[in-house]
Amino acid sequence: MPEPLTMSFGRWARFDRYVVDGGYIRPAPDARFERFDPWARYEETRRRSGARVPPYGALLSLVQGLNPEPRPGPGPLETLSPEDAESVLEWCSGHGLLGLLLHRVQMVTLPPRWGPLPGRDEGLVAWQAELFRTNLGWRRAERWGTGPGRASGRGDRERAGQGPDAGQVVRPPQLPRGWPEPSVL
Repeated sequence: MPEPLTMSFGRWARFDRYVVDGGYIRPAPDARFERFDPWARYEETRRRSGARVPPYGALLSLVQGLNPEPRPGPGPLETLSPEDAESVLEWCSGHGLLGLLLHRVQMVTLPPRWGPLPGRDEGLVAWQAELFRTNLGWRRAERWGTGPGRASGRGDRERAGQGPDAGQVVRPPQLPRGWPEPSVL
């Protein structure tokens, strides 16, 4: 029998603990950030038992078990009981937060920053990164300014003629003409 093609790969990020704060699920103040493979549990279960429960199976089970309570007054129409909220927080601790932004985004234009021109030691130039979603994953494109940057801001280093710090956001007076504004498409 031929070996099935395995297409599952990738890394995800999560915190080890979450809290509900102001109606939002957030990492706990002392939570530890960690990276994990969201497919590992699926692959392990498939190897051990042959079961083909999809990776989102645990989420479906969680949602089907919730019992939202009606809530009077303005705001959300329903809220979770303390027990259900604890179940959601436990799921998030194991799987991370669900984010739909990256599933819908096609392109991200980051704010321009000051940085050294690769391979040269001439000071800082403005550079900007754009991320494009493709069928093979995210691709990065960068644009670079043409000369060493000098900021005209208010900082002591800048007043002394030393220019901006690496990584600092480029302010509009120093932006190269025609560069796009930071945005998400």
